[in-house]
Amino acid sequence: MELKVLWDNTTKLVEYMQQHNYSQHYIERHLQMSGSIMKYSGQYGWHSFQDVIQWYQQQNYTKSYLADVKKVVSNIKFYHIHGCFPGEGKIRRELLYSHPSLGKLDMSYLQDHLDELLVFMKNNDYKEHYLRGLRFTANRIIALSRKIKWDSYTEIFSWYQSQNLKSSYLQKIRAFLGILEGFHIRGEMPDNRETQNILCLRANNYSKLIPPFRKLVDYFVYASDKSGLCKSTVNSYISVVSSFLLAMQNSGAKCLGEISREMILSYFDQAEHFSTGRGVAPRLRRFFQVCIPMDEDCFRIRTEIPPIHSCRKNIQYITTEEANAFRNALKDMDNGLTYKSRAIGSILFYTGVRSSDVINLTLEAINLQSKTISFIQKKTGQPLILPLPTAVGNAIYDYCMFERPVTDSTNLFVGNQAPHHAVGTGSVSIAVSNILTAAGIRQEKGDRKGSHIFRHRAATTMMENNISPAVISATLGHSSPESLDPYLYADMAHLRECALSLSLFPLNEEVFQYV
Repeated sequence: MELKVLWDNTTKLVEYMQQHNYSQHYIERHLQMSGSIMKYSGQYGWHSFQDVIQWYQQQNYTKSYLADVKKVVSNIKFYHIHGCFPGEGKIRRELLYSHPSLGKLDMSYLQDHLDELLVFMKNNDYKEHYLRGLRFTANRIIALSRKIKWDSYTEIFSWYQSQNLKSSYLQKIRAFLGILEGFHIRGEMPDNRETQNILCLRANNYSKLIPPFRKLVDYFVYASDKSGLCKSTVNSYISVVSSFLLAMQNSGAKCLGEISREMILSYFDQAEHFSTGRGVAPRLRRFFQVCIPMDEDCFRIRTEIPPIHSCRKNIQYITTEEANAFRNALKDMDNGLTYKSRAIGSILFYTGVRSSDVINLTLEAINLQSKTISFIQKKTGQPLILPLPTAVGNAIYDYCMFERPVTDSTNLFVGNQAPHHAVGTGSVSIAVSNILTAAGIRQEKGDRKGSHIFRHRAATTMMENNISPAVISATLGHSSPESLDPYLYADMAHLRECALSLSLFPLNEEVFQYV
């Protein structure tokens, strides 16, 4: 009877899986299946592993569960016949010796130094199941490189794509190959995807530009760096200009001289540019002014960009009731919010700093003794020192004591996954969204939930309390007094003082029935 081997070898199976760093959950799944087979083999008349699989297939189980059963049973059967899991024994035997690769991509270095990569990742808290998958992928491509001619990691990924594999599995393989490529070719250790995977570079409008247009953008970047323009501002120009030039390119223009006035006007006539034209047009004019030395058509295009009248959307400002609900959600320790979310939300709510500055805060920026927050603003590059409210200091302390991972990173807010780099603005958005949900506010479609609403609140609160505009600008870290102008639209307390009374203008009583 084929199943008799289970009574003698189950303990050895567990030891084998532990030695090969399989997760505890995966080990328990195999142990549980072995136990079920031994328990019910007599009741259901199972005499072979195939009988077990056939019985499960006759039951009303989901496809995913049946696939899991088939995989686990097949692993158990293969182990009791060969002493290893499918694929592993063959690859291990092939890697006992070093052999040259067929292609230009020599895998001998990776074979000799793979353990260095895995030790680094383990020391930086990468999960065991992730390391196991990476090791298996590395060993597999090393063994296959002796049979398949590969000249680059891109060709390896193309081979995987040709194997009719699921997209989810290919995505995992691409991540593994990206790590191996960086370590093997450039000697780079993984950084939790902080740098782009060379096998899946993010596409953008700039990358789609033809050489003449791309050269113009490159010149602007060079000139802006020379003039000291901050990186975030330069990136905003690159985004706007690349979108414009790509549209001209798609309209048939192959150089600046072929961009006609009609193409430009058509670009601004599109519906999606009505709301953003106020910011697009000035950037384009500035761009072409800077690039005039590169091409004389820059002056002509600059003059043909249509004037866009200044206008501002009504902003969904935070009401007093919403502010109270948000504050209460931060205090409520039973609503399921993480300490990180409370700390991020407290900084935004009580100080009004930008989200880009929140994610760049360091541990040294928080001084609990002097009760200050000090940092260099990402947008302006200027230093800023703010008072540290007690509620903010307590929230930061709780996060650092009870939730922040142990890491050498000097950033205040770090990711939960190794190697614990600084969080991105997406983490700030998630934190704000979670707090708004806990507070029960702004849950309708279209409600404004961005972190900038707290910056508006900070400005308007100070205005309503008759704080000097110079002090408000200094507190918000503005590099120019004019930056305060947009916040004046929200100063409802003083705007009401400017309103004219209707007492001087008699109206019929019927008018008010529609108010």
